[in-house]
Amino acid sequence: MEITIKKLKNSLHDSCKFFNQYKLSFVENFSKYVKEINSPLLPSNMFNTIAINLFDVLFTEDSEQIERKLSTLITDLLKNEVDIKNAITKTLLEMIKDYTDFIIKNNISLMKLKILITLIDKYIEIIDRAYASYFEKMKEELKSVKNETVKINKEIIYHALEKLNQQKTQIEMIAFYKELPVICKSRIIRKIREMAVIDISECQYTTIFKGKKSLYIKTDLLPKALKADILSFDFNNEAMTIGNFELIDLPQEKRKNVRVEPKEPIPASIYFKYEKKSATIIDLSVKGLGIIVADAVDLKRGDTIKVGFILNGNYLRPEAIIAYVEDTENKTKHIGVILRLEKKDEEFLSEYIIKRQFEILKEIKNF
Repeated sequence: MEITIKKLKNSLHDSCKFFNQYKLSFVENFSKYVKEINSPLLPSNMFNTIAINLFDVLFTEDSEQIERKLSTLITDLLKNEVDIKNAITKTLLEMIKDYTDFIIKNNISLMKLKILITLIDKYIEIIDRAYASYFEKMKEELKSVKNETVKINKEIIYHALEKLNQQKTQIEMIAFYKELPVICKSRIIRKIREMAVIDISECQYTTIFKGKKSLYIKTDLLPKALKADILSFDFNNEAMTIGNFELIDLPQEKRKNVRVEPKEPIPASIYFKYEKKSATIIDLSVKGLGIIVADAVDLKRGDTIKVGFILNGNYLRPEAIIAYVEDTENKTKHIGVILRLEKKDEEFLSEYIIKRQFEILKEIKNF
């Protein structure tokens, strides 16, 4: 039969002197730990009030209401973006240590220590359940908001496409060739349910678009770029059918530096924690690299690594910080890194990128 919180607290009744005197230490310890993981801008007296409320709920108030009161307190704090889980755990562990000293000093049975540990385990279980319940609720709310956003965006997209179709307003059709944008002027010929047929008669880069799975459309009628899958080409009628629309922020527009693909993927080595990993550089900018690596289990955002590679006969081995780690279709990892280059290496890389940019532009003009 499971021992209740009420029975455990009653079993500690002869240690009431410890609990009566420990409130101040509990408040001090909790305030110290909670400041480590929450905003320093939050007032100290707020943390003291939280600690006092916690202590009263756990050790002085009616045992029958502890789970409800503790769960409510945790939920209210999370709603206000105050995370106390680690702080309360550390504070309760400190209490166990101090209670151990108390029972030794007062010749109290060590069985009382076991009872306190069991009681604290139950409190931590309640806290865990409160956190799980809160985040599950937030997950459902976020899902609901996301679904509503998708629904609203669909209405915005189809309204804009209908208007573009009616007015035959000019749009920009964008694809990326070796990381450089290729832009064609176009118009919507007709809209068919959740698809659109667009005119490609004036686009000299149809070969580039034909090699892509998707493209992007820019128009003043939409707040963001419109991503669309390329469904089919009708070269006889100089038209292309697109669908599966989605409003997105173009990552290329956020970049401060030009990024290019090398003529061939560049073999590279990643050095991390005394290990060397084989990798391949697939794009470069003066401030960063896009890298494909098979063994990236221990690599995560924020890690500092070194990347060794040969570029135009020169060996570079700059330090870099991982900005993101993404899965690819073939089960490798695509990592983006921010480079920390010495001045001479930055100048060399900048010259390479400018030259490579002109090479790619020449390729585009030859289509």
